[in-house]
Amino acid sequence: MKNESKCVSDIPDIPVAIYDGECDFCIWCVNHAQNHLTGDIEFVPFQTLDDRFEVIKADDLRRAVHFVETSGQFFQGAEAVARLASYTSKYRVLHSLHRRVPLYPFFASIIYRFVADNRWLAMRIVRLLGG
Repeated sequence: MKNESKCVSDIPDIPVAIYDGECDFCIWCVNHAQNHLTGDIEFVPFQTLDDRFEVIKADDLRRAVHFVETSGQFFQGAEAVARLASYTSKYRVLHSLHRRVPLYPFFASIIYRFVADNRWLAMRIVRLLGG
């Protein structure tokens, strides 16, 4: 979800992806993304943030990945994934789809919520597929 009126006060020098550092699936996703990066991104488990991005609520951080741009604007869930994807070579198309295909953000959010609510299942599938 885009937060047009909300920005963090601690504006980062490079984009920051905030994830659940106690979730095996989340850690796997971070490692996978890092293997395909074309730009610099700081990956930070929300458990280590302290007061760094205080405007982002702790419950929101537990519920979804967040992505903080160098403008200070932040995004969560499917849109955060799309923003992160724009910094990769392999998944850049997800960001284009999110911006250009009218129903894509709606369906991406539904899929994201299902996966986020069932991370244990997502990790099992990843392991079954050899990841």
